[in-house]
Amino acid sequence: MENYNYPPQQPQYPQPQPTSVLGIISLVFAIVALVVSFIPCFGYFAIFIALIPIISSIIVLVQAKRTREPKGLAIAGLAIGGVALMIGLFWGSLLGGIGSQIQNDIRINQDRYGINDSLEEPYYYEEEESNGENVEIFTEESDQGEVKTGE
Repeated sequence: MENYNYPPQQPQYPQPQPTSVLGIISLVFAIVALVVSFIPCFGYFAIFIALIPIISSIIVLVQAKRTREPKGLAIAGLAIGGVALMIGLFWGSLLGGIGSQIQNDIRINQDRYGINDSLEEPYYYEEEESNGENVEIFTEESDQGEVKTGE
């Protein structure tokens, strides 16, 4: 009988792969942009927030190609940031369309009812009698004239 004295072996655990800090930042900002994009009337702010994870995810993916780092967080940040960007663009176009329609309605009502927002000087109509005693002044605000006696 042969005795093989092998030294006890340490169990081999898989080495943890380093995670990219920029990938984590990308995923966090993507989640924040997604949450903001669902808030009515403020969802268009997600457009600006979603640009951060999209740009940082692209940077991580380019770096991961050279250094063989994991790309999972970057891909997730890019996907969630893209969804948040699309929802933000939806809110922006919706609010822009509503604002344009309101502006058109105001313009139509101004034309229909003769409302003019421009500032104009009131006109004066002065009428003097031959001896210069009575003067009537008419303005746009009233059709009745004030009668002033002369000097």
